[in-house]
Amino acid sequence: MQAVAKNQENVQVGDLTVHTQQYLAKFNLSGAMSKKMVRDLSGGERSRVHLARTLLKPCNVLVLDEPTNDLDVETLRSLEEALE
Repeated sequence: MQAVAKNQENVQVGDLTVHTQQYLAKFNLSGAMSKKMVRDLSGGERSRVHLARTLLKPCNVLVLDEPTNDLDVETLRSLEEALE
């Protein structure tokens, strides 16, 4: 998905290099959904895209205001793993 990885085949997640499709799948953004435009996604799907994009940026502090309201259990687990 261009909105997350800007057409890069791999993304850097901390010290790891991960294939973009594998990274998107962690946020339940796989298959046909990973090819859609963000404007065509539901609110929960957009939240997952935003989290995936945000967690790729190096930072020391991350402030989240009710980020889990529209997320499914799998995506919550991915969020927890990414924050660890």
